[in-house]
Amino acid sequence: MSLLSGATCEHKLGGIVALSGYMLLKNKFKDLVPEGSPNKDTEIFMGHGDQDPLVLTDWGRTTAAKLSELGWKVDLKIYPGLKHSAAPKEIDDFEDYLHVWIPDLEEEPAQ
Repeated sequence: MSLLSGATCEHKLGGIVALSGYMLLKNKFKDLVPEGSPNKDTEIFMGHGDQDPLVLTDWGRTTAAKLSELGWKVDLKIYPGLKHSAAPKEIDDFEDYLHVWIPDLEEEPAQ
């Protein structure tokens, strides 16, 4: 859902994240993304366990490949031994993306 929501959002996003996700409405996805989408150049981070019994790893791989084929910037990371859950390494990798996507404040916010 986060992939479809992010791709079709009318507001510019800093990044799109899908943990154990896949492309909903894959046959309609391209047509659902508005012409001139503000998020066409938004980076996508996908994290997926290689032991996920609910959202198969191949679904994640297929989704990443299809998004790349459609011109999206996708980084898919597969986590060994991870089921349909999150792992510390996955959260660390996601945090690294947040540091890239969210610029540092030059000053502390006013209290």
